Amino acid sequence: MTSIPAIESIPAVKSILAMHQAGSGDLLADRRFAYAEACLAEGDCVGAAEMAEQALERAPRFAAAWVLLGRAREARHAAEAAAGAADPALFQAALRAYETGRDLDPEDTLGTLVHLARIAGDAALPVLSPAYLRALFDGYAGRFERHLVEGLGYCGPALLCAALDAYDGSREPPRGSFSQGEKGGMRGVTSPDSSHPSPQFSPAREREPGGAPRYGHAIDLGCGTGLMGAALGARVGTLTGVDIAPAMLALARRKGLYARLVEAGIEDFLAGEPAASADLCVAADVFIYLGPLATVLSGMTRVLRPDGRAAFTVQSHDGDGVVLGPDGRYAHADAYLAAAAEAAGFGDLAIRSAVVRRENGADVPGRTVIAVKRSASTGVEAA
Repeated sequence: MTSIPAIESIPAVKSILAMHQAGSGDLLADRRFAYAEACLAEGDCVGAAEMAEQALERAPRFAAAWVLLGRAREARHAAEAAAGAADPALFQAALRAYETGRDLDPEDTLGTLVHLARIAGDAALPVLSPAYLRALFDGYAGRFERHLVEGLGYCGPALLCAALDAYDGSREPPRGSFSQGEKGGMRGVTSPDSSHPSPQFSPAREREPGGAPRYGHAIDLGCGTGLMGAALGARVGTLTGVDIAPAMLALARRKGLYARLVEAGIEDFLAGEPAASADLCVAADVFIYLGPLATVLSGMTRVLRPDGRAAFTVQSHDGDGVVLGPDGRYAHADAYLAAAAEAAGFGDLAIRSAVVRRENGADVPGRTVIAVKRSASTGVEAA
């Protein structure tokens, strides 16, 4: 029998459930749902399950209530397992509730596949659907910057700019402990002591000699409200932003930083852009929602000019490959990043340890990554 990992609060999923509280069409069912949420928040998984079941008696097609019932049953199973008295039937009941919720929400706006993938331990499954991410960030947009920067100590844009400045200032990756080896000319390095690099935003570093921007055209993938665009400043000439959430794009537009803003998923966007049309692609705190990176990295190399830069952050872990954590975010191992970047057509790779944000008072381990598209002189044909 598969064991369920310890249940942690997943704000993204809770936010989506809250958005669907009025979705049943039955006032009493909605009230039972609200009671069930309150019970689960207080640790009463038995009461939560009972209230969710009562809501479903009145509204059997209430997808959010099925997902909540799955969470309550999963929490109860985990508590009993910790006490040495796990009931396999309860695990199966939680699984059935999640599957029913998924079937009633075919676009997965509720993010049910997050739960199913976590239970199955299948981190390779791209479980975060476009509908889920769009609904999540549209609902989050109004408080996004305040919560991210003030609540979580988010500093991804500043760290990426510092990493770009350090790389382009020396033209060499920082000295560190991780090396991908010599295959294909890839150089991969992790710097263990650069969790808090000092951002350097002086005009001399932002522009080339003569005053030209260092990067003529840049693409901000998953641009959100424009925090990364603001950090890049005079480093870029023209800036394109792409995001899946229209409410986030509306806030980014107010900043007046972007020559073009596009509502799209980043993989679809990259597939439609002209080849070799950008000097820089950035993605700050975006790949935690993607899992496998082969498609997006290949898309980035296609749109970058030879020697163009890709700069992105990831959540990291000490194991192998990609894992889906209990926080509903993906974490990528250093060796996975190096192999995926090489396969996509990047040459030099600089990986730095970084604390991009904090959660529950603790640093979340991460990385900043600077990758350089191979030039034609390396024997790799430019796109």
